[in-house]
Amino acid sequence: MVMPNGMSGAQLAGRLRDQNPRLKAILISGYSPDLLDADAEQLKSVRMRMKPFTHEKITETIREVLDAPDAD
Repeated sequence: MVMPNGMSGAQLAGRLRDQNPRLKAILISGYSPDLLDADAEQLKSVRMRMKPFTHEKITETIREVLDAPDAD
């Protein structure tokens, strides 16, 4: 979620989605969900995974995102 040059992960996902609306994304953060960028809430079909997580949990999240129907 936190990236250099003042851009958030949610903003990057939004820009990439503008180029490819079928893009699937997972945002990962170690910050409290209360502190996360408000832009993330606008990306309803983007999954969020909070750190720390196990290999099993991130694998499960990836599988869920890949198997989900494309956002319209």
